[in-house]
Amino acid sequence: MELQPDYRPTPSPDVRYREVGNEGVVIVQKSGEVLVLNEVGIRVLALADGSRTVDQIVAELLAEYQTEEKILRGDVTRFVTELLEQGILQGPPPA
Repeated sequence: MELQPDYRPTPSPDVRYREVGNEGVVIVQKSGEVLVLNEVGIRVLALADGSRTVDQIVAELLAEYQTEEKILRGDVTRFVTELLEQGILQGPPPA
């Protein structure tokens, strides 16, 4: 699955998450699955609210973390793709 830069991911309706310290807990209500995400992972999930494109998520994270854009873009794209495949995020299908 290839994500387009203007793709706007959003959490699935049955997903709940909460930040706890420097981590986040994600609950998928339908399956009862519980995931623990690190600080950057929960930040990506919080930014993936349907109002931002993948490019905008990357830009916000670049302003918050000191890293190379190419590395961050690759990491965010892979992570968002994984969350889409797991049903944690949804949105219009990528082109």
